[in-house]
Amino acid sequence: MTFRRGSGRPRLLLSLLFLGGVCALKKRFTSQDVADSTAQLPATRPEFATVLQGHGYKSATRVLLLGCSIDRNAVEYFCQSLSRNAIDRGELTPRIRNMSEILEARWCRDPELNINVASLFHPGVGYNGDLQAPFFFRWTPHGLNDVRYSPSTAEILDSIAYPTAKYLLHGPPHLVVVDSSLWDLSAWHTVGAQDHSPQRVRRWCDHDLPSLLRNVSAAFPNSSVAFRTAPPFSGQRQDWPWFSLTAQDVRDLYDCVQNRTENGKLYGKYSVIDYRNLVISLKKRKMREIFMHDGMHPHALPSLLYVNEVLKMANATPPKVDEDADLAHLFALESRKEQGPHASN
Repeated sequence: MTFRRGSGRPRLLLSLLFLGGVCALKKRFTSQDVADSTAQLPATRPEFATVLQGHGYKSATRVLLLGCSIDRNAVEYFCQSLSRNAIDRGELTPRIRNMSEILEARWCRDPELNINVASLFHPGVGYNGDLQAPFFFRWTPHGLNDVRYSPSTAEILDSIAYPTAKYLLHGPPHLVVVDSSLWDLSAWHTVGAQDHSPQRVRRWCDHDLPSLLRNVSAAFPNSSVAFRTAPPFSGQRQDWPWFSLTAQDVRDLYDCVQNRTENGKLYGKYSVIDYRNLVISLKKRKMREIFMHDGMHPHALPSLLYVNEVLKMANATPPKVDEDADLAHLFALESRKEQGPHASN
């Protein structure tokens, strides 16, 4: 195993400004609620940045994966590979903690590699492609101080994602990698029982996905934005009690992205992290333990290689991954600890 073990939690130059008291929420979040809840960290303040740069301080590379459980698992595997806790809620203010739980956040910071990584969830473009409900029904209401709250993707981008990511990463992300694939396919197959169709794929390609990426760019105005393709399944079909997805469903979305990518830029604007091609290359090499038990979620090896591709895109130096190690049995994801390392969502 060639992962470098971390030497301890990063030491902040100045302590966080303490926000006293737990604020019980009596209504849905608003952008002002979120803004009021975010303590600005010393390293993000201009006056501190000037002093730090004058002493040779190099700001950490900060990356955000904004997607689904595939991204959440990847960050958790990455943090565990560096002996970092991916869910250290003790460092969070009450409202940031609430938002991080709603968005199923994972994050860690490594001072030796000078890398800060986080993931946040969003439920896709929605059935109608407008970033509003209805979404795939597994996006269930979350308990928040006795308030049931499941924000739309539009709400997440409007008022929750940026302050949460900024807090977790100790500054705005340099790169945001966006996914919206499997949750969109799931919504099409379940809401109103509308099946996957070529017409719906074209609308996703020409309207829904560009709209999502524009909104992400607006939410993170000083960040580069990239799109992540969906990895393939282990087989040709994924069956659930409510519906099924086929390998061709996922391939259709991939083909759409490929057809609208020129010179490495999706829609001429956005870089692409080709997770699908990464997983296919591992399958061709007959690498073991590529997928979890469910046949849909990539296991530790592809997850770590995916995060490394993100870090390289952000001009960071990623850690070495020992591809021959039994990575699938070294780490237990937080969401699967009670079910065993191969359990599915």
